[in-house]
Amino acid sequence: MSLCSVVAIQRWFPAVTFSIPILLARWLRALGLAVALFLGLMKLAGLPCGVGAGCDAVLSSRYAVLLGIPMGIYGAVLWSVALISPSPASRRWAHHLLGFGSIVMVGLQAFV
Repeated sequence: MSLCSVVAIQRWFPAVTFSIPILLARWLRALGLAVALFLGLMKLAGLPCGVGAGCDAVLSSRYAVLLGIPMGIYGAVLWSVALISPSPASRRWAHHLLGFGSIVMVGLQAFV
């Protein structure tokens, strides 16, 4: 993004900030959304991940589906809320649920 466009955006929308931590957080959320969508759609389509990729073990696990929906789809919904929600409260809840889900999944790895 060029300096002129940043100045123009800040003139019309003074509440919009362009700090490095905020932009980094948005990129990381977008990356989380991309990974969750990839895994969810691969599970739905039944496609292999690739030779030596290692995600086949994840997608074929009995923990890869909850209530008939791939875990990646749940993650994609939560990452979408965390990425595009205008409400700080809903973003906070999405982050809490993502954190809880991560703790549960990492905990499962210890026992499986």
